[in-house]
Amino acid sequence: MPRGRGDGKRWHPGRTGDAFPAGPERSTFRLDGLFRGQGGWGADMAEYRIVCVQKAIFPHGHHITAVGTGSVPTYYDLVWTVGQVRSALAKPIPDKFYTLSADGRVRATVSAYDCTCGVQTLRSHADGIGSDNLDNLGPCA
Repeated sequence: MPRGRGDGKRWHPGRTGDAFPAGPERSTFRLDGLFRGQGGWGADMAEYRIVCVQKAIFPHGHHITAVGTGSVPTYYDLVWTVGQVRSALAKPIPDKFYTLSADGRVRATVSAYDCTCGVQTLRSHADGIGSDNLDNLGPCA
């Protein structure tokens, strides 16, 4: 028999270890990425760790054209174009993209950046640590 959660709600008594609570809480998550919060149905925010980058040469230098996201620094699960990342950052409830330092302790937020040469790209916020700099990440190969 599963134990209670401690907040007065009971787990569904039908199966041992059932992850679905009994009652209306069962239907709060939907397959289309929306959840029911206190304000009604809203979009869920996601966080993605950028582990590699793809760059291209432009007349005024190198710019990031795509990034790879994943949970470990040596492997990427998905490749996102800069346009896809910028769209995800511009949603009403924006997704978050970040990099981690080599030791995994310092996190740098990634944001959209419009270069003075006119290229729309991405950059990480300066924090004085080079290993979490978006420009210093290895290529997605």
